Amino acid sequence: MYSYREIPFTKPFIHTFMMKQLFFWLLALTAAQAQTTPNDATLVRQVIEGETRAYLTANADQIFRSWAYDKPYVERQGIEVKPFANGLPYLKGTAAMHRAHDQLKTMLKDQGNTLRISDYEAHPTGNVAWATYTQEVVDKAGAVIDKTRQARILERQSDGWKIVFMSAQPMP
Repeated sequence: MYSYREIPFTKPFIHTFMMKQLFFWLLALTAAQAQTTPNDATLVRQVIEGETRAYLTANADQIFRSWAYDKPYVERQGIEVKPFANGLPYLKGTAAMHRAHDQLKTMLKDQGNTLRISDYEAHPTGNVAWATYTQEVVDKAGAVIDKTRQARILERQSDGWKIVFMSAQPMP
């Protein structure tokens, strides 16, 4: 496990970093607009929660189905991806995500942890949606073992909403 002390962990740093990433991805993905339905916000949250629950229950295939791994711009950021990214805190592109997924399949273990999401906000617009929230992973005893502030961008695909970008910043 990596120490979160490796990054300059201040609220201004995290806020600035996440906002720059969100702005970039929103600009990149809003070129094509489609009709947004009231149900889209619910569908986006289901994808986000389903992907995290799949991770917690060691369901690598569900994780794979939640992401748009076929897109060259797909990206996953966070200190926890370092083992899959040659020590870098991010994975970018189809090949990198597929390699990480193959490695992850052999490492995942269901440890009975659960998910708690708070301060959730999602904004679907056409073919793009972005969401920010605080995520806590809770162990069987009820203790929070991981807490992150997350930003995700999803893209509407022919088979539903898929994650194309994720950033997870540690929180105290």
